[in-house]
Amino acid sequence: MKENPHSILLVGTAGWDRADWAETYYPDDLPSDWRLAYYANDCGCVLLDPTDLARLQPQEFLDRLDDAGEHLLVLLRLGGAPLGAGWADCFTHLSGRLFLLAPPDASHEPVLPHWSLVDRGVWREPGGGRHIVCWDIDRFDLRQLKGRVSELPDEVFALIIEGPGASPAHVGELRTLLTLMGRG
Repeated sequence: MKENPHSILLVGTAGWDRADWAETYYPDDLPSDWRLAYYANDCGCVLLDPTDLARLQPQEFLDRLDDAGEHLLVLLRLGGAPLGAGWADCFTHLSGRLFLLAPPDASHEPVLPHWSLVDRGVWREPGGGRHIVCWDIDRFDLRQLKGRVSELPDEVFALIIEGPGASPAHVGELRTLLTLMGRG
């Protein structure tokens, strides 16, 4: 029986298309519109901001997500730039794969559940329960991350790394660390 990918701790990065990753993570001959599918081989989720989506059309984003496979979840950090026309319809197609992360002062439609910011880089799902945690890391250091992993609450559903030390190339190492520490 295949394991449900959503029953384990998901690991991903903030964004999938940073300029420095084109040189350090993605193969040179990989077309840019295939990057999300390539990313999905290593990551179970991706954290996006509205600015990440602003350069794409909604259908273009849906097509890229289809190429990436159904296991990749999208965490959308709300706030900042508003999204243009067509994104509300796009989000209805992503039911079960899209998690909206709201700032504490957000007002929103009750139709779309929002995870609430409860601490810096920590969101809680509607009604409590699971958490999404985002770590800002300057340098990828497994010894330092080991200490942070030991402090992760059991309710963590997804772990995101962002910042200059984050890369999808490190997600496999982080996943191994999580597994060794009984969190994978």
